[in-house]
Amino acid sequence: HPLCGSGVTSVMLLIFNPHAFKALMADSLPPPGPFTFTSRFIIPNSFAATGVFQGKILVKPNAQKTDGYQISQSLLLDDDSQFLAKPELEIYSDDVACSHGSTTGAIDEEALFYLCSRGVPNDQATDLLTLAFLAEAVDEIESDTLSDLIVEKLEGWLERHRP
Repeated sequence: HPLCGSGVTSVMLLIFNPHAFKALMADSLPPPGPFTFTSRFIIPNSFAATGVFQGKILVKPNAQKTDGYQISQSLLLDDDSQFLAKPELEIYSDDVACSHGSTTGAIDEEALFYLCSRGVPNDQATDLLTLAFLAEAVDEIESDTLSDLIVEKLEGWLERHRP
């Protein structure tokens, strides 16, 4: 289907398997327009896990004026986990604005310190920062009922995966 004027946001939590692979292929079809692919990964602290993302945006010769962006972001909850990303652009058109990127990091220690210094227990502060990392993806959900249910499930998952 055409991915014009649209976006796809996904979240991946490594729960049952210490290794996960996610592949995404976006084929720009006329009429061209803006589209964004955002992937967020949470790599838990219960095992040395590896998350892998491979994403590709294909812009065909007849897809002039395509405006595509691809980003993969991961949050590592321990020092033993890793995230590998291979974002790709394959462009056969000369009038496009496409880009890609990837970020991987741990919980922001200054933000964690701030919350803890305000009396929030370390585990809860870590959960709050993890949920904040996922907030943009959850905000994309139009149904408040569904987004509330997903946040509830995420909170339960975080509680079960505390060290």
